[in-house]
Amino acid sequence: MCIYDIQVRCKGVFAEVITDDAVTTELTIEDIMGNILLELFDGGRIEEVKLGFASGALGRPRGYSIQIRVQCPCQHFSLTPRTEENMSGEMQKKTYRMLKELFTSVEIAKVTRVAAPWQSDDCYAY
Repeated sequence: MCIYDIQVRCKGVFAEVITDDAVTTELTIEDIMGNILLELFDGGRIEEVKLGFASGALGRPRGYSIQIRVQCPCQHFSLTPRTEENMSGEMQKKTYRMLKELFTSVEIAKVTRVAAPWQSDDCYAY
């Protein structure tokens, strides 16, 4: 299994389909990430989604930060080549496309593979 941390910044407000409720938004993002993991890795696990608000004038949100942590079976990556760079790049691309539908402005700040004690680099050799 690979673990990825994804950091996202969003400016402005939600698109019409999302409310300002953080819990509902986090659940929506979890659902989106589940679909991405299913498409890219034939499954996986969303460990955490954290939504942070940056306040502007009169306490209105002026932007958001989203921290996402997922586990995925890298040996089941559906695209070739099965390299760390390709996996991170596809994760970034798909996350951007899906979140762009929910937010008015999205920037994927970083996609990082986190080393896990049980992980080996064998998953890139298939």
